[in-house]
Amino acid sequence: CGTGHFARIISDSHPDATIIATDVSLPMCRFAAQNCCGHPVMVVRTPTTKTPPRPFRNSVFDIVLNRLAPMDPVESFRLLRPSGYAVNARWVDAHWQEIKQVFPQDRMITFPQDLEPKEALFQAGFSEAESHAWRFTKVRSLKEIITVIRYAPVLRDFDERADRPFLSKLEELYGDKDGIRLTEGVSLIIGRKDD
Repeated sequence: CGTGHFARIISDSHPDATIIATDVSLPMCRFAAQNCCGHPVMVVRTPTTKTPPRPFRNSVFDIVLNRLAPMDPVESFRLLRPSGYAVNARWVDAHWQEIKQVFPQDRMITFPQDLEPKEALFQAGFSEAESHAWRFTKVRSLKEIITVIRYAPVLRDFDERADRPFLSKLEELYGDKDGIRLTEGVSLIIGRKDD
């Protein structure tokens, strides 16, 4: 769910789809509900990402999209109808490597994985799995970066005022007249459930 903008984009391009956006964070659910106002998107707060399971029956969704958070392949498999797809969109290791170089490492949020993502899908029962990754450079304003750091799982305990020295260092090292150049990267891991 996050900010809800992705659910809104999907609802615009697929007006007949029923979209249920979930997040464990109540503030993010509120933010998403505001962003999705006027769109056919239901925002649901789930207690946690893994236990107990999400509050939905078995085999009810055609697609389970997990974005920028740890994916639970077993839970995705449970929720999908036959021939359904689980899609995990996440940042690659190189994503925002510049922030990782400026802020203390113990403040970085990482999501440990027990298995390689495709192998985890196969072990959960998916019949097919594939992965794709892209890396690129993007120029962002400091305001954009602050907004993303505030709302996305990037840094622990971010405080714009207290972290000003780190933000200044980021501007100094990677900024120019156009903004701050950051390495960005996204990977998609897709699993298909058999008929």
